[in-house]
Amino acid sequence: MSLRYDQILEIEPFRSFGKRGEGFDSVGGIAIDKNLNIYITDLGNKRIMVYSYDGDYLTTLKHNFITSLHSIVINDHCIVVTQPGYGNIVKFESEYGPGVSQNKLKTMSFPSGVTIDENGEIFVADCGNNRIAVFENNLELDRSFGYGELRNPRDVVIQSDKVYVSDSNRDFHIHIYTKIGRAHPF
Repeated sequence: MSLRYDQILEIEPFRSFGKRGEGFDSVGGIAIDKNLNIYITDLGNKRIMVYSYDGDYLTTLKHNFITSLHSIVINDHCIVVTQPGYGNIVKFESEYGPGVSQNKLKTMSFPSGVTIDENGEIFVADCGNNRIAVFENNLELDRSFGYGELRNPRDVVIQSDKVYVSDSNRDFHIHIYTKIGRAHPF
């Protein structure tokens, strides 16, 4: 499913997710896949809960190195979540979790927002290092940008050739870059 900027996706509200004793403990991020399944990061329980569009429980994604989930993004090939407490990202190779890998270099300091472009490059708002870190599909750091300009990047979104970055500690600016990290010329 593809949305244009002028479209609104209407989702009927759910009463609640989870059963008594199986509920969430500090929800972090939420993402919706092409089939309208809803993925929710549950920080306190160190898992990703997956529900159908209608609110029916589908599955839980867990792995022994998932410990501090935050933001989540989904494309046609993978799911990527940030782990702020460990300075890395975790990638699930399919919708239901087989083929889990993580960036073990811990090159980031409190990674927050995450997005994936059409080429599979992973863009991460690296708050503690005041930059956007860009990883190849294999989770190797390819490049970074925003040094000296960003002060606390919290989220990152890509729309065609533009990279939008919310910067929450510098008069709450939205910075717009090209994918290689230059200020976008509009």
